[in-house]
Amino acid sequence: MSKLFITFVLIPFLGMAQTIENIDYISPFHNEVAAIKKGSQWAFINNEGKIVVDF
Repeated sequence: MSKLFITFVLIPFLGMAQTIENIDYISPFHNEVAAIKKGSQWAFINNEGKIVVDF
């Protein structure tokens, strides 16, 4: 029963993960944001992995 519950409750949430591809560098988090580098451009992500300042 518990495996069935886990399947129906957690699987929909796992399918909604955001991925950021081709990242060259990710800095440590500071004040709940981290700098990420893609090529020669920089952006910032929050603790949830969402881009808050775009490239």
